Amino acid sequence: MPDPVSCDAREWAEYVFFDRNEAGVVLEWWMHNASSYWFLVERNTISDEIVRTFPASEIFTDRIETMNGGDV
Repeated sequence: MPDPVSCDAREWAEYVFFDRNEAGVVLEWWMHNASSYWFLVERNTISDEIVRTFPASEIFTDRIETMNGGDV
């Protein structure tokens, strides 16, 4: 990730908007709009098949603190 303070606009835009677009099974964050529930999806980008969905707590067990000491 480029430093958002010191990089130029083009470098930051390329980081934010361009993806490697990998072929095969990828892990993605999805959100259910009605409940604002965030979860993880394993999706095959070639067939668009959903391999599985699961709560983030299945792989993330610790909270991350922000630089100012508050919870994310």
